[in-house]
Amino acid sequence: AVTATTITVNVGAIPIDEYLDIATSSNFGFGTGEFTVECYIKTTTIAAGTKVICDFRSAVGDAAAQLVLNGNTIQYNRTNGGITINGTTTLLVDTWYHVAVSRTAGVVRLYLDGVQQGTDTADVTNYGTTRPLYIGSDYTGSNNFAGYIDEFRVSNIGRYATAFTPRNGMFQGDINTKLLLHFDESQGATSVQD
Repeated sequence: AVTATTITVNVGAIPIDEYLDIATSSNFGFGTGEFTVECYIKTTTIAAGTKVICDFRSAVGDAAAQLVLNGNTIQYNRTNGGITINGTTTLLVDTWYHVAVSRTAGVVRLYLDGVQQGTDTADVTNYGTTRPLYIGSDYTGSNNFAGYIDEFRVSNIGRYATAFTPRNGMFQGDINTKLLLHFDESQGATSVQD
């Protein structure tokens, strides 16, 4: 079971262009192991450039996971270069999508609504023992995602290795869930329950 914890929000809850800044934790240090990061997103604006859904960096050059909206498609990056998976499906504004990145047995995959985007990509990167987490922006508080993020979950297993049907409704915690945020707080809230 996941223990409830209050997490301080940097600017507010997660609507529009606000973001969440979570301190460094061993829950986000994936090492060379499996992991899954997933959430629902709804963009209110699609523009050229990169808008960050989540970023596990603490500095330039970190080998860390990053999930972004790049123009009108999703993209997964290992932020010190070498691994990028580009989505192939064009996203529309004001539409909810489930996005997930999952590493299983040294292969990372990117999904949109349970359908794999791009190809299987070998990834045995050591992501370290501890990492911070930024949701809705990069580690500098820039390149904010313009829209809404909901049901954000980080797991220490590779939950997806084939096409799947995303859960409709609230995610449930389990022994492999390291962070689960429902974002049910009011807009402008300064804390959120894990």
